[in-house]
Order: sequence, then structure tokens, then C-alpha cells
Amino acid sequence: TNGNATFSNLPPGSYYAKAILDSFEGSSPEKSLAAGQTINLAVVLVLKKGYVEVAVKNSDGNAIAGATVSFYEFTNSALLDETETGSSGKTDKIAFPWTKKIYFIVEKSGYVKYTSSAITMLPDSTASLEAVLKDPNQMTELNIDLVDILEKDSRKPAQRLSPNKQYTLVFNVDLPPGVYSGVDAV
Repeated sequence: TNGNATFSNLPPGSYYAKAILDSFEGSSPEKSLAAGQTINLAVVLVLKKGYVEVAVKNSDGNAIAGATVSFYEFTNSALLDETETGSSGKTDKIAFPWTKKIYFIVEKSGYVKYTSSAITMLPDSTASLEAVLKDPNQMTELNIDLVDILEKDSRKPAQRLSPNKQYTLVFNVDLPPGVYSGVDAV
């Protein structure tokens, strides 16, 4: 009770405590227990992790090694982590608190920068994602992807759409090579 548990009459030996509560978990360091002794095993609960790994390929489906993958917090675009793809074109698994909504940007010289949509993670699971980098010389058409729908006032991701409420739509726009001027956004 009150976050404490007592175990009586344990034989001498080494013990540790582990606790899981909803989306939190933690364990204590191991301690030795002698006959007739009492030990306290403190457990600090921490938020479980969610994991992300990214495979980066070109338009032909070939792996791209040495691409920089930067992970950002979705709500304020703060940089959380940065890594490079290995020879297989994949990043290692990167851990984040599972409640954090993130997105990533992939960059490699000679390719158009890729920005992902928002990623929602689950505790103790891995989101395996793919980014396709395009050669700017092969882009011949405009490509528009919806990234997210935000509540206009709070700028937080909308959980559901309601009538008479305003939203901000976030898009990724890939333009073919060319000269663009006088583009206005409302």
C-alpha cells in the first residue's frame, strides 16, 4: 500500500524489485539479503519507451547509406535526436517517451529533402518507417501530402473534427525543379 510492498521470511540471497503501472515501469538495483536482515529496494517508475527506425531508399527502391535523419518534437519542432543511415540504408532503433509525437527529416546531398508526417508511438513497440528520397532532376510533377490537422487556436493535433471549429492543415509540397516566384499562402 502507498507504493510500498513488504516480503517477509525471504531466504538469504540477492534481490531486486521491478514494478509496472500502466505506461510506467522501473526496477531497483540488486542488493544482497543476509539472514534476519531487512533491505529496502527503491523503484523509480519512468515512462515506457516507443521506438522508431527509418529505412531510406531512392525512387528505384535502393538503400541510401549516409543519409542524415533528424527527429523533432511535433508540437514545437525541437530537435530530439539525429543519426545517419548505415550501409543497409536503415537507422538504428531510436527510443523516445512513447507519449511524444514526433516527425523526422531526411537529408542527403543530391536528393530532395524528405519530411515525414507526425508519428504516434506505442509503448514497447517499434514503428518501422520508410522515406523515399527523390532525385531533383527526376521530379516532373507537383506532389502534395497532408501531414497533419491541427486545432487552429492551440496548434495541437486534432483528435477529431467538429463542425464550427477552425483547423490548420499542414502539408509537404514537393515542387519539380524550376523558378518559382509570387507564391502566396493563405
